[in-house]
Amino acid sequence: MNTVWHILARIVAGLLVAATALLVGLWYRPLIDTNERLRHELNDWHDRVAVARQQVAQKSNLVQLLTSDDRTIERLIREKLGWARPGETVILFKAAPTAPAKP
Repeated sequence: MNTVWHILARIVAGLLVAATALLVGLWYRPLIDTNERLRHELNDWHDRVAVARQQVAQKSNLVQLLTSDDRTIERLIREKLGWARPGETVILFKAAPTAPAKP
């Protein structure tokens, strides 16, 4: 038979368990926050590494083309320096100026 004292003892035991869980949660909260911050930082570094690898792949592709294809070298010289062969006419297109924003 459950007497008042048995019921009170169960309530006190439940409150002690809840208080212990709360204290453990509060004790580990700074560690959890640090872990979360470090995970975000790690994800940022992974993104930076992915971008750097993509840039390396593009640059190595360009280096490979420049060392093996004379037409690529000629095309880049024509584009970047505006050079032309004797007798050729070079036409340069410039971007139209943009209208200033109206207030």
